[in-house]
Amino acid sequence: RQMLHPIQWQALETWLLEANKAYPLKFLVTSSALLYELPLDVPDRWSAFPQERDRLLHFLAAHGIEGVYFLSGDLHSAHATRAWLYGPDGKRILVYEFCSTPFEQESNYLSTYFRRRPRSAAIAHFEHLFTISRNNFGIVHVDFSTPPPKVRFECVYEEREGIWRSRECICP
Repeated sequence: RQMLHPIQWQALETWLLEANKAYPLKFLVTSSALLYELPLDVPDRWSAFPQERDRLLHFLAAHGIEGVYFLSGDLHSAHATRAWLYGPDGKRILVYEFCSTPFEQESNYLSTYFRRRPRSAAIAHFEHLFTISRNNFGIVHVDFSTPPPKVRFECVYEEREGIWRSRECICP
């Protein structure tokens, strides 16, 4: 039982180190939430593999890899979260997670009420920005017009049949 094979870990860590020097933004796409934790450790989520999740978060922190955005799914709800990691020399490294759900998937209303702070020693501070337990889709907007690039996550959701709304997370 593992999330990533050792060869995948090596490729990911190599890419992160190279991308950190070359690009201000890094998007990591994962099939399940990394920072959004529910009380039950379902075997297909990062929370069921705490050593591997810690490995990734500690790696980002130890190497000062900034501008990381996790894009996830499979929760039957949408959310936006952010965490500050313990970086080198006391610097805090900010990471975000955005999640949206496939169309017509049954919503998980429990995810709105029964979530917890991720259990990871790499996390200095964690903030839950929002959860939406309705049919939804997510759009990640990136504005490169001024450095550094600005990232905005827009979650469009069905408030009731035929009425759609959106909620945003604007990243510094």
